[in-house]
Order: sequence, then C-alpha cells, then structure tokens
Amino acid sequence: MRLIRLQPLVIIGSLLGLLTFLIDPFSYLYAVYGVRETLLIFITSSFLFPYPVVSERYFNLFNLNAPSWSLFWEYVANLVYDTVLFKITKKILPALVLLAAGILIYVSWNAGSLLGGWSGGAFFDGLARISFSFLMGMLIFRFNWIIKNKLGLVSMSVFIVVAICDALL
Repeated sequence: MRLIRLQPLVIIGSLLGLLTFLIDPFSYLYAVYGVRETLLIFITSSFLFPYPVVSERYFNLFNLNAPSWSLFWEYVANLVYDTVLFKITKKILPALVLLAAGILIYVSWNAGSLLGGWSGGAFFDGLARISFSFLMGMLIFRFNWIIKNKLGLVSMSVFIVVAICDALL
C-alpha cells in the first residue's frame, strides 16, 4: 500500500528534477549527457534503480531526485521484511540487531561518518544504516518497549525543541 502512495511522488520528483536538469542556467548537463543518457537517467530515477553516472552531481544514486536514495533503501527494507523478516522470532531478532549494529559501527568507522548511502561510492553504507534502524524498530515493536508518560504532544514537542536547541548551542 505504501508503494501506491509513494511511487507517484517519486515520479513527480523525477519530473521536476528532469526540468531542472534541462533548464538549469548554471550548467549544461543536458548538452553533456545527450538525449539517450538523459532519458535513461530519468527512467532509472523514476523507478528507483540506482544509476550514479553524473559526476557533476557527486554520483548521486538518483541524479534527478537525490533524496530518493532513502526511499530506495526503505523499499529494499520493506521487500526484505515481506519476504524474510516477518518470520523472524523474538529469540533471533536481538542477535540480528546486534549484528546490524556491529556492521553500522564498522561502516561508520571506515567512512568516518554515517553520511553514506546516497552516492555510488558509498552505496552499501545505506544498507548498513537501514539494516540497523529497521531491525531496531522491529525489536522495539515486537518487545512492546513503550515509554509511558503523562506528557501530551505539546509538552513532548517543547521538550524535543529544547533538547535540539541545547545540542546545537
């Protein structure tokens, strides 16, 4: 169901990206890549097939809609969940979370940050990021780890804003 809601927006984002690719007054990427390559870039961006070829855009996985990389990994996570992870028991899940955490630590240590996943050179960093966060979300849900509090939405929102401001200052 999520695919039905998201995919049209991905295509609209790719169309807007194509427009900027074609009429950008500060670069002539269309002239550099030509009709065939531009069409291929549009199709791969619209259907979330990674195609990191535009060096002028830092080899983004989806050159016309760069933020789509996170949706791509979300689609991958949902596909893996629908085929394999829904069967995982409560006994195995914590081990998978620890494994994913270890891989995430390894990837971030090697890369020097957790910024990967959006470009061709750091493609599999995105897999490490989504693996840990998705599996941890499953663990929290399956073990019903809910922090009970009497604070409402407004109080929690103020608390979060104060915490963010404190972290930034």
